Amino acid sequence: MKKLKVLAILLAMVLCFSVAALIGCNNGDKPEPKPTPSGGETTDVPVVDGKVTFYFTLAEGSVEIPEYGAVFYAGGLTGWDEPGAPAFTKLEGKNVYYLQLVLDKTKDQWDEYQLTLGYSAASGLPADKQGIQWPFKSDSCAEVAYPDNPKFEWADGAKTVNLGTQKFSTALSAPETVAKVELRVTFSEPLDASNEVYLMGGFNGWDSTKAKATANTERTTYSLELKDILCTDYEYKILVMATGENVVTKNENGEDLGVWDQYFADSSSMNVPADSKVMARIEVSAGGSNLSVRIIKRDNNSYVDLADTVSVAVPSDNIAVKGLNINNAEMVEGKNDDGTGNGVYTRILSLAGTKTLKVEFKEALPADVIVFCPGSLIDWSSNGTQMTISADRKSATLVAEILPKDYEFKLVFFHKDADTSDVWKGTEYNNDGGNWKVTVEGYDDGDVNLFEDAIVAPTVEAPSTEVPTPVEADVVLTVKFDADMTGKIVKIKGSMTGWQDKEMVKGADNVTFTVTVSKDGLNSGEYEFIIGVGDANTTDFYADGHKIAGEGTYGGANSKVTIPAAGGEVKLYGEKVLPSTPSAN
Repeated sequence: MKKLKVLAILLAMVLCFSVAALIGCNNGDKPEPKPTPSGGETTDVPVVDGKVTFYFTLAEGSVEIPEYGAVFYAGGLTGWDEPGAPAFTKLEGKNVYYLQLVLDKTKDQWDEYQLTLGYSAASGLPADKQGIQWPFKSDSCAEVAYPDNPKFEWADGAKTVNLGTQKFSTALSAPETVAKVELRVTFSEPLDASNEVYLMGGFNGWDSTKAKATANTERTTYSLELKDILCTDYEYKILVMATGENVVTKNENGEDLGVWDQYFADSSSMNVPADSKVMARIEVSAGGSNLSVRIIKRDNNSYVDLADTVSVAVPSDNIAVKGLNINNAEMVEGKNDDGTGNGVYTRILSLAGTKTLKVEFKEALPADVIVFCPGSLIDWSSNGTQMTISADRKSATLVAEILPKDYEFKLVFFHKDADTSDVWKGTEYNNDGGNWKVTVEGYDDGDVNLFEDAIVAPTVEAPSTEVPTPVEADVVLTVKFDADMTGKIVKIKGSMTGWQDKEMVKGADNVTFTVTVSKDGLNSGEYEFIIGVGDANTTDFYADGHKIAGEGTYGGANSKVTIPAAGGEVKLYGEKVLPSTPSAN
């Protein structure tokens, strides 16, 4: 049976952005939109009274826009329409594309948009299959995580809006369809008769009226038939809906609430604050993100097991409504614009397969060598990433629950007697300073080979027997800037702080900053660190433009300082004076 893993993040990641998907977010759960990318050719484009001309420049290196395809606009101005979305027209003689829209600032999300490739009428597809294909967003649009969107700027009275330079990196293949395919999801225990299952996704436009699944006699397998479906990748979620007297299905005006908005009238037994609202559904997803399925030509007149046949456990003990409490589902609160909780809770059940990460060696590892696998697969620190070495010492494995996606990692070797508290002090299997990459596929249990072939492990040295010298007094780290730092905040993190942020204290001269590091557990020797400069609105002091230029860029060498055994004041850069306004690295 598949393992279930709960992650506490309720985000709806979005390759399928539609009206229904928007409704799926809790009210107020929408960050400030990102601005549109800069650049692009400023050129004359056609204008017309009563409309605004939107245009962009197609970047060099973009995939070809095929004759069966087009670039489509989705946004608040168009109601996020999928079929029927407006397409851009290429400006003759230029690599510029434009379209004309009525600009109505009274519309919700009027200045938010997405650009995607999609199928035009020339594809020969029926009208309801033409238009937006969400997996084929422009690169800059794809970088903005749902529920956020790019945002354009418009000056009152302006006739044009320049959407900058847009690059499309994913090619749109020629369209293929299947006449009929059945989607299935299997539960390890029968659902209660009061429950309903909705398979919501791009394959039905996130439309709940087309998403209700049919149960088998045992109520363990739920299926949804699709007809004339385009062969492509689709994002989806499985919703287990509650029904009954305790579920509110209409608003105060007597209008039906959609599946995203139905809630429990009484949630007093569900361990949430008394004034909170609990949605009458459990969302089965992948770490808060949508699950994915690929429909291909050979699925025609067949069926597809969603989530790679992951079985969802539904125990007999229930909360509020019989059958709703899915094992390991976590109650997750939505957020207001300012990041505070909005009192609207949803049960989220995240699926992850149990994967055995594996690496093979051309020669047996020495008996005194151990191996760690830090990375986005599990953790970027050494804790919990030590691999188990086989009896013949020619392979190493690490078992973890992992979602299917792309990951980066390192392979780090230590002598068994070495200090492994800092994984970066080990000997890496070299990748020219970069990270290794691996793609984990499917939600099923199985092996993941980190490398295609057996590798040659690096040589590691036994640790020095020299006893480290403890620092005698607390260390005061000092740095000086070249101009008045009023209003500025300086932060530091490094191996002497356990890579934890510490805010430095501004001196009376407004240019000198200090921070005290306790002598406890601190030994003399060389340490690495990074310094960042920002203000009260800065969220990442170590991002480009905040780090001190040339003094520790991401992926490069960090700054270094030697702390003496005596402790006391240590000038991080000696007599060097740092720039008060860091440049982008």
